[in-house]
Amino acid sequence: MKMMGSSRPLTWRTTLFALTVGITSMCVAFYYLFRKDEEEEEDDDIGIGRSQMAVIEVSVPRDVVARFIGRNGENIKQLQSSCKARLRFKDDSGDPSSDEPRVLIIRGSSVHVREAELVVQKALCQMPPVFEEVITVPEWAIGRIIGKGGSTINQLCKNTGAKIKVNSEATVSAEIRQITIRGSKEQIDSAMSKIEEIVETESERRDKQKTSVRPRSLPTSRFPLNSWFNIFVTHVESMEYFWAQLIDSNARELDIFTDEITQFYLKYNQTGNRELSVGDLVATKYTDGDDAFYRGRLLSVNGEMAVVQYLDYGDKVDVEFKDLFPLESHFCSFPFQAVRCRLSGIRVMQNDLGSEPLECVKSLIRCAEWVPVKAKFEKQVGDVYELQVVTQEGVAVADELQQRGFVEKI
Repeated sequence: MKMMGSSRPLTWRTTLFALTVGITSMCVAFYYLFRKDEEEEEDDDIGIGRSQMAVIEVSVPRDVVARFIGRNGENIKQLQSSCKARLRFKDDSGDPSSDEPRVLIIRGSSVHVREAELVVQKALCQMPPVFEEVITVPEWAIGRIIGKGGSTINQLCKNTGAKIKVNSEATVSAEIRQITIRGSKEQIDSAMSKIEEIVETESERRDKQKTSVRPRSLPTSRFPLNSWFNIFVTHVESMEYFWAQLIDSNARELDIFTDEITQFYLKYNQTGNRELSVGDLVATKYTDGDDAFYRGRLLSVNGEMAVVQYLDYGDKVDVEFKDLFPLESHFCSFPFQAVRCRLSGIRVMQNDLGSEPLECVKSLIRCAEWVPVKAKFEKQVGDVYELQVVTQEGVAVADELQQRGFVEKI
């Protein structure tokens, strides 16, 4: 028969728990004892007995803290020496971009603390005023200004002494971003100058990229008005507009070229590039599980997602921004294969047939089926090539759409 209240034998878990709690408590105690001894030694250094010590707190605007402390703490050390009081900022675990003031703790004898407070207030009043300047930069330059993991903008703040904050959202035009710079006039001027240098460098890089990798144009001299040629329709935008590849030697080499790009980016030593900007050329996979990499252009970014247009096919898809890679220059020399086209001589009729007309167009021109259809070049309007299109069965696509009541001839 067991007696009520009898003690249970200690298990190894109970023992381990007790040891852990005991060790933790000892560590905490040693820390506070060490901290206390350290503070007493510092108080002894400035000739203060514990019973005579006074402590006050002074709010210091966050924008002037760095200047108040000085390079390698020179300013605050000099103040501390002259006032015979200890000056230390309270630990700051808040947001670095916050406008909340920092707290300066002054410790020493009552007389020295009051003198130190007056000296500190005088020093703060004599500091140059803090100004604020808001500038605008192109959206495509933001990635370069911020840098990977914020490395560039952090370095700018360190080198100029200014506080630089990039607005998290683009302006109404979606092409311009605001940047707020705070500091002395000299700090603001220095920060603005360095930001302008970054924007100019990025602009030159983009201009060079554009001139060396122009979107492919169909040379009209190869398409006399009365000649027919074969195309693959790769993507249909609407009843009128579609993207196509000319069936020639370049189209046949595209698969080989895509394999080269894929092999390169499968071994790429980065997990994405946060410096990419809208308009940049990129390499990325397709979203249907295809493991191949394709060439594209970054059209927009929304949080962790981006919209990319595949330059050899024409379609636009949503992809994760982390899955985008900068397109290496040696992959830009091969002409882009997709060109934007329009069915010539038609105007779309207004109807309530839903998706039926568009599905009819896709079926007639064999969209993404890699079945050739015949086309005849009519004219070029901007970057759009107006074509007559005839199916393999000899059916004129415009005529068929007219008969079904989807379009009218013009």
